[in-house]
Amino acid sequence: MINSRVILAAILFSAWPMSGHSAVSGWVQYKEEDKSMRSAGDQIFDMQPSEIEASKKAALSGETDAAMRLGRFYLNMKKESPDQGVRWLEIAYQNGSKDAMYLLGLNLFRSKNINSRLRGVYWLKRASTECGEPDRMNSLNFIKLNQKSVSRLEKFMKYEPSFNKYFPEDEGFSIKPNRIKYFERAALAGAPGAAMHLGKFHLITKDPHSEIGVRWLEVAFENGSSEAMYALGSNLIDFEGDDARLRAIYWLRRAENESDESTEPFRSLARSMLRAYNIE
Repeated sequence: MINSRVILAAILFSAWPMSGHSAVSGWVQYKEEDKSMRSAGDQIFDMQPSEIEASKKAALSGETDAAMRLGRFYLNMKKESPDQGVRWLEIAYQNGSKDAMYLLGLNLFRSKNINSRLRGVYWLKRASTECGEPDRMNSLNFIKLNQKSVSRLEKFMKYEPSFNKYFPEDEGFSIKPNRIKYFERAALAGAPGAAMHLGKFHLITKDPHSEIGVRWLEVAFENGSSEAMYALGSNLIDFEGDDARLRAIYWLRRAENESDESTEPFRSLARSMLRAYNIE
Protein backbone atom coordinates (compact mmCIF):
# COMPACT_ATOMS: atom_id res chain seq x y z
CA MET A 1 0.00 0.00 0.00
CA ILE A 2 1.09 3.59 -0.60
CA ASN A 3 1.51 5.53 2.59
CA SER A 4 0.53 9.14 3.03
CA ARG A 5 4.12 10.36 2.77
CA VAL A 6 4.42 9.38 -0.88
CA ILE A 7 1.01 10.46 -2.14
CA LEU A 8 2.57 13.43 -3.93
CA ALA A 9 4.78 11.08 -5.93
CA ALA A 10 1.80 8.86 -6.62
CA ILE A 11 -0.16 11.70 -8.19
CA LEU A 12 2.24 11.81 -11.11
CA PHE A 13 2.40 8.13 -11.86
CA SER A 14 -0.24 5.76 -13.11
CA ALA A 15 -0.39 2.57 -11.05
CA TRP A 16 0.91 -0.58 -12.72
CA PRO A 17 -0.15 -1.69 -15.18
CA MET A 18 -2.49 0.95 -16.55
CA SER A 19 -5.06 2.12 -14.03
CA GLY A 20 -4.75 4.41 -11.05
CA HIS A 21 -3.60 7.92 -10.34
CA SER A 22 -4.21 10.60 -12.93
CA ALA A 23 -1.00 11.93 -14.37
CA VAL A 24 -2.41 14.86 -16.26
CA SER A 25 -5.38 16.41 -14.50
CA GLY A 26 -6.31 19.62 -16.26
CA TRP A 27 -5.13 18.31 -19.63
CA VAL A 28 -6.71 19.89 -22.70
CA GLN A 29 -6.19 18.49 -26.18
CA TYR A 30 -8.17 20.91 -28.37
CA LYS A 31 -8.76 24.60 -28.33
CA GLU A 32 -12.42 25.61 -28.52
CA GLU A 33 -12.09 26.85 -32.11
CA ASP A 34 -10.71 23.47 -33.21
CA LYS A 35 -13.98 21.58 -32.62
CA SER A 36 -14.92 21.66 -36.30
CA MET A 37 -11.76 19.71 -37.10
CA ARG A 38 -12.41 16.82 -34.73
CA SER A 39 -14.65 14.60 -36.82
CA ALA A 40 -12.24 13.99 -39.70
CA GLY A 41 -9.07 14.14 -37.60
CA ASP A 42 -10.21 11.83 -34.85
CA GLN A 43 -10.89 9.02 -37.30
CA ILE A 44 -7.12 8.70 -37.73
CA PHE A 45 -6.75 7.75 -34.07
CA ASP A 46 -9.83 5.56 -33.65
CA MET A 47 -9.42 1.89 -32.67
CA GLN A 48 -11.81 -1.04 -32.38
CA PRO A 49 -11.96 -3.01 -29.09
CA SER A 50 -10.15 -5.98 -30.61
CA GLU A 51 -7.41 -3.67 -31.92
CA ILE A 52 -7.00 -2.08 -28.49
CA GLU A 53 -6.43 -5.39 -26.71
CA ALA A 54 -4.04 -6.67 -29.36
CA SER A 55 -2.12 -3.39 -29.33
CA LYS A 56 -1.80 -3.44 -25.52
CA LYS A 57 -0.17 -6.87 -25.58
CA ALA A 58 2.09 -5.84 -28.43
CA ALA A 59 3.10 -2.60 -26.66
CA LEU A 60 3.85 -4.33 -23.37
CA SER A 61 5.98 -6.81 -25.31
CA GLY A 62 8.03 -3.97 -26.77
CA GLU A 63 6.35 -2.79 -29.99
CA THR A 64 6.82 0.96 -30.34
CA ASP A 65 4.13 1.67 -32.94
CA ALA A 66 1.47 -0.12 -30.88
CA ALA A 67 2.26 1.97 -27.81
CA MET A 68 2.27 5.21 -29.80
CA ARG A 69 -1.05 4.37 -31.38
CA LEU A 70 -2.59 3.64 -27.99
CA GLY A 71 -1.25 6.89 -26.61
CA ARG A 72 -2.80 8.90 -29.42
CA PHE A 73 -6.05 6.93 -29.15
CA TYR A 74 -6.53 7.70 -25.45
CA LEU A 75 -5.48 11.34 -25.82
CA ASN A 76 -7.72 12.01 -28.81
CA MET A 77 -10.62 9.56 -28.60
CA LYS A 78 -10.91 8.85 -24.88
CA LYS A 79 -10.55 12.33 -23.49
CA GLU A 80 -11.92 11.26 -20.12
CA SER A 81 -8.79 9.09 -19.65
CA PRO A 82 -5.79 11.26 -20.62
CA ASP A 83 -3.67 9.54 -17.97
CA GLN A 84 -3.95 6.34 -20.01
CA GLY A 85 -2.71 8.20 -23.05
CA VAL A 86 0.31 9.56 -21.20
CA ARG A 87 1.01 6.11 -19.76
CA TRP A 88 1.17 4.51 -23.21
CA LEU A 89 3.39 7.33 -24.46
CA GLU A 90 5.76 6.60 -21.58
CA ILE A 91 5.82 2.96 -22.66
CA ALA A 92 6.36 4.04 -26.27
CA TYR A 93 9.46 5.98 -25.23
CA GLN A 94 10.71 3.08 -23.12
CA ASN A 95 10.25 0.84 -26.18
CA GLY A 96 12.45 3.14 -28.23
CA SER A 97 10.28 5.92 -29.70
CA LYS A 98 11.75 9.42 -29.61
CA ASP A 99 8.48 10.60 -31.17
CA ALA A 100 6.86 10.19 -27.75
CA MET A 101 8.98 12.88 -26.09
CA TYR A 102 7.24 15.94 -27.51
CA LEU A 103 3.74 14.56 -26.87
CA LEU A 104 4.73 13.62 -23.31
CA GLY A 105 6.13 17.08 -22.66
CA LEU A 106 3.15 18.84 -24.17
CA ASN A 107 0.51 16.90 -22.24
CA LEU A 108 2.32 16.73 -18.89
CA PHE A 109 3.12 20.44 -19.01
CA ARG A 110 -0.61 21.20 -19.32
CA SER A 111 -1.33 19.42 -16.05
CA LYS A 112 -2.31 21.26 -12.87
CA ASN A 113 0.00 19.01 -10.81
CA ILE A 114 3.48 20.44 -10.28
CA ASN A 115 5.24 17.07 -10.47
CA SER A 116 3.63 16.35 -13.82
CA ARG A 117 4.57 19.82 -15.04
CA LEU A 118 8.18 19.36 -13.96
CA ARG A 119 8.34 16.13 -15.94
CA GLY A 120 6.72 17.94 -18.84
CA VAL A 121 9.55 20.47 -18.91
CA TYR A 122 12.06 17.61 -18.81
CA TRP A 123 10.52 15.98 -21.89
CA LEU A 124 10.10 19.24 -23.80
CA LYS A 125 13.74 20.16 -23.28
CA ARG A 126 14.88 16.73 -24.43
CA ALA A 127 12.59 16.87 -27.46
CA SER A 128 14.00 20.29 -28.38
CA THR A 129 17.48 18.78 -28.80
CA GLU A 130 16.94 15.09 -29.59
CA CYS A 131 13.84 14.85 -31.80
CA GLY A 132 13.63 15.23 -35.53
CA GLU A 133 11.46 17.78 -37.25
CA PRO A 134 8.79 18.98 -36.69
CA ASP A 135 8.86 17.86 -33.03
CA ARG A 136 12.17 19.60 -32.30
CA MET A 137 10.94 22.95 -33.56
CA ASN A 138 7.51 22.48 -32.01
CA SER A 139 9.18 21.89 -28.63
CA LEU A 140 11.37 24.97 -28.98
CA ASN A 141 8.39 27.12 -29.95
CA PHE A 142 6.25 25.78 -27.10
CA ILE A 143 9.03 26.49 -24.57
CA LYS A 144 9.44 30.00 -25.99
CA LEU A 145 5.71 30.72 -25.82
CA ASN A 146 5.56 29.49 -22.21
CA GLN A 147 8.95 30.82 -21.12
CA LYS A 148 7.75 32.43 -17.88
CA SER A 149 6.10 29.23 -16.65
CA VAL A 150 9.05 27.11 -17.80
CA SER A 151 11.51 29.38 -15.98
CA ARG A 152 9.50 29.15 -12.76
CA LEU A 153 9.40 25.36 -12.97
CA GLU A 154 13.12 25.15 -13.75
CA LYS A 155 13.84 26.67 -10.34
CA PHE A 156 12.45 23.45 -8.81
CA MET A 157 14.52 21.29 -11.15
CA LYS A 158 17.97 22.19 -9.84
CA TYR A 159 19.65 19.37 -7.92
CA GLU A 160 22.98 18.30 -6.49
CA PRO A 161 25.31 16.49 -8.95
CA SER A 162 25.44 13.53 -6.55
CA PHE A 163 21.85 12.67 -7.51
CA ASN A 164 23.11 11.56 -10.93
CA LYS A 165 24.87 8.61 -9.32
CA TYR A 166 23.25 5.64 -7.67
CA PHE A 167 23.61 5.54 -3.90
CA PRO A 168 25.47 2.48 -2.51
CA GLU A 169 23.73 -0.48 -0.93
CA ASP A 170 25.49 0.01 2.39
CA GLU A 171 23.10 2.90 2.97
CA GLY A 172 20.35 0.30 3.16
CA PHE A 173 18.30 1.96 0.41
CA SER A 174 16.88 4.29 3.05
CA ILE A 175 15.92 7.90 2.52
CA LYS A 176 15.35 10.25 5.42
CA PRO A 177 11.80 11.67 5.39
CA ASN A 178 13.03 15.25 5.04
CA ARG A 179 15.08 14.23 1.97
CA ILE A 180 12.42 12.41 -0.05
CA LYS A 181 11.14 15.52 -1.79
CA TYR A 182 14.67 16.35 -2.95
CA PHE A 183 15.10 12.87 -4.41
CA GLU A 184 11.71 13.16 -6.15
CA ARG A 185 12.40 16.57 -7.68
CA ALA A 186 15.88 15.49 -8.83
CA ALA A 187 14.45 12.34 -10.42
CA LEU A 188 11.72 14.27 -12.24
CA ALA A 189 14.35 16.73 -13.47
CA GLY A 190 16.40 13.91 -15.01
CA ALA A 191 18.73 12.50 -12.33
CA PRO A 192 19.00 8.70 -12.87
CA GLY A 193 20.59 7.99 -9.49
CA ALA A 194 17.80 9.68 -7.55
CA ALA A 195 15.15 7.74 -9.49
CA MET A 196 16.94 4.40 -8.99
CA HIS A 197 17.26 5.05 -5.28
CA LEU A 198 13.57 5.97 -4.98
CA GLY A 199 12.58 2.80 -6.82
CA LYS A 200 14.60 0.54 -4.54
CA PHE A 201 13.57 2.55 -1.50
CA HIS A 202 9.92 1.70 -2.17
CA LEU A 203 10.45 -1.87 -3.37
CA ILE A 204 12.92 -2.94 -0.71
CA THR A 205 11.98 -0.98 2.40
CA LYS A 206 8.24 -0.49 1.78
CA ASP A 207 6.62 -3.16 -0.38
CA PRO A 208 8.18 -5.68 -2.82
CA HIS A 209 5.17 -5.16 -5.08
CA SER A 210 5.19 -1.38 -4.90
CA GLU A 211 3.72 0.11 -8.08
CA ILE A 212 5.29 3.46 -7.20
CA GLY A 213 8.67 1.75 -6.85
CA VAL A 214 8.34 0.28 -10.34
CA ARG A 215 7.39 3.65 -11.78
CA TRP A 216 10.46 5.28 -10.26
CA LEU A 217 12.60 2.56 -11.85
CA GLU A 218 10.99 3.41 -15.17
CA VAL A 219 11.90 7.05 -14.59
CA ALA A 220 15.47 5.94 -13.90
CA PHE A 221 15.54 4.18 -17.28
CA GLU A 222 14.00 7.20 -19.02
CA ASN A 223 16.72 9.31 -17.37
CA GLY A 224 19.48 7.10 -18.78
CA SER A 225 20.06 4.28 -16.28
CA SER A 226 20.86 0.96 -18.00
CA GLU A 227 20.80 -0.84 -14.64
CA ALA A 228 17.09 -0.03 -14.42
CA MET A 229 16.28 -2.58 -17.14
CA TYR A 230 17.30 -5.55 -15.01
CA ALA A 231 15.81 -3.96 -11.88
CA LEU A 232 12.47 -3.58 -13.66
CA GLY A 233 12.44 -7.10 -15.06
CA SER A 234 13.52 -8.80 -11.85
CA ASN A 235 10.85 -6.98 -9.83
CA LEU A 236 7.93 -7.19 -12.26
CA ILE A 237 8.43 -10.93 -12.79
CA ASP A 238 6.97 -11.48 -9.31
CA PHE A 239 3.96 -9.20 -9.81
CA GLU A 240 0.55 -10.73 -10.45
CA GLY A 241 -1.11 -10.53 -13.85
CA ASP A 242 -0.25 -11.15 -17.48
CA ASP A 243 0.50 -7.48 -18.19
CA ALA A 244 3.24 -7.32 -15.57
CA ARG A 245 4.73 -10.62 -16.79
CA LEU A 246 4.82 -9.40 -20.41
CA ARG A 247 6.62 -6.26 -19.31
CA ALA A 248 9.00 -8.20 -17.06
CA ILE A 249 10.03 -10.43 -19.96
CA TYR A 250 10.53 -7.37 -22.15
CA TRP A 251 12.86 -5.72 -19.63
CA LEU A 252 14.83 -8.90 -18.91
CA ARG A 253 15.40 -9.48 -22.62
CA ARG A 254 16.46 -5.86 -23.06
CA ALA A 255 18.92 -6.23 -20.20
CA GLU A 256 20.22 -9.55 -21.56
CA ASN A 257 20.81 -8.10 -25.03
CA GLU A 258 22.34 -4.82 -23.89
CA SER A 259 25.56 -4.32 -25.86
CA ASP A 260 27.24 -2.00 -23.37
CA GLU A 261 29.74 -4.07 -21.37
CA SER A 262 29.42 -1.65 -18.47
CA THR A 263 26.02 -3.18 -17.76
CA GLU A 264 27.57 -6.33 -16.36
CA PRO A 265 26.70 -8.16 -14.15
CA PHE A 266 23.11 -7.24 -15.08
CA ARG A 267 23.25 -8.89 -18.51
CA SER A 268 24.29 -12.18 -16.93
CA LEU A 269 21.74 -11.85 -14.14
CA ALA A 270 18.96 -11.21 -16.67
CA ARG A 271 20.02 -14.26 -18.71
CA SER A 272 20.00 -16.43 -15.59
CA MET A 273 16.58 -15.20 -14.52
CA LEU A 274 15.07 -15.88 -17.95
CA ARG A 275 16.39 -19.43 -17.78
CA ALA A 276 15.15 -19.89 -14.21
CA TYR A 277 11.63 -18.96 -15.30
CA ASN A 278 11.91 -21.12 -18.45
CA ILE A 279 11.51 -18.12 -20.75
CA GLU A 280 13.00 -18.60 -24.21
